[in-house]
Amino acid sequence: MIKANHPSIGLIGCGAIAEEFYLPYLAADAAIRDRLWLIDPTKSRTAKLAEKFEIRNTAEDYRAVLPNLDSAIVAVPPQLHHPIVMECLDAGLNVLCEKPLALHSEHVHEMVEKADAVDRHLMVNLNRRFCSSLMSVRDAIQGGRYGKPLFIDYYIRETFSWPTVSGWYFDSKRNTKGVLLDRGAHVFDTIYWWLGAKPEITQVFTDSIGGPEAMIQVGFRHEQCEGRVTISLLAKAETGYTIKLEKGEIQAEEYDITGYQFTGTNSGQRRVNATAGAKRMMDVGKIVTQNFMDVARGIADPIVTGREAIASSEFIDEAYERAQVFPRPWYDEDPNLALLKQGARS
Repeated sequence: MIKANHPSIGLIGCGAIAEEFYLPYLAADAAIRDRLWLIDPTKSRTAKLAEKFEIRNTAEDYRAVLPNLDSAIVAVPPQLHHPIVMECLDAGLNVLCEKPLALHSEHVHEMVEKADAVDRHLMVNLNRRFCSSLMSVRDAIQGGRYGKPLFIDYYIRETFSWPTVSGWYFDSKRNTKGVLLDRGAHVFDTIYWWLGAKPEITQVFTDSIGGPEAMIQVGFRHEQCEGRVTISLLAKAETGYTIKLEKGEIQAEEYDITGYQFTGTNSGQRRVNATAGAKRMMDVGKIVTQNFMDVARGIADPIVTGREAIASSEFIDEAYERAQVFPRPWYDEDPNLALLKQGARS
């Protein structure tokens, strides 16, 4: 039975997301901090974070402390999400899991169904839903403020810079999926959230010829709206989104979460400042973590549940199934290279 204001939370996985997104807020709450467990097989990592955030409880194996916990935050590499979350739910814990909720949509379904079966909350950190600008764009689309959306162009082009501790992102021995699973989990959840429905895939191109992709382009459509998502972590360029609507155009940078530029069909460009939601990315962490602490205390319901991850997970599965390698005319159409390739096969 959870005692109000005194839940015991296990932070399973003590990598960069734990240190930068969750711990500043978990440790700031004295009632949480005193009963918080840092759990990671790398003892030096838990020792470092325990000292930094003044946390006394650490463990190498989450299974050893499950009986001591009311709730858990699962912040391990994605290939471990499904088995650990299922064990935590079986143990009667409420769970907040990092995105993507699982590597495959069938596992997402299993996790959601398990949470329902044991009557526990399963949350997922789809944190873009708390960004002020993205909330404002959704309100505009859903409310028809600028007419129906006609084209969505979402582009992320930046060099990879996340301070990963485990290094799983581009390790083909542990992970065969790349930017679509990682950054795409946020982007396609946002698009699904904006449109209110899962769009239909029209084409997918990737740079992968066997390992995790670093660049991908996905075409899609929903009703009258078509769209394109481009994600590349190979070079720094424009990062943001442009949405063409019946009455004008929305344009915003990815990391400007305070508002967007709107250019009307019959008017000039103006800045639209968002009102509700987080104005800084660190505020997003505070909202997500506080909501989970309140869920753990039994005084709130999740704002974003695991069920919300189903549509984007199914979309990503289908995109991987349909992916083709980007056209490479300099390689595929060069007759000399063609002869070399033919010789290599013989």
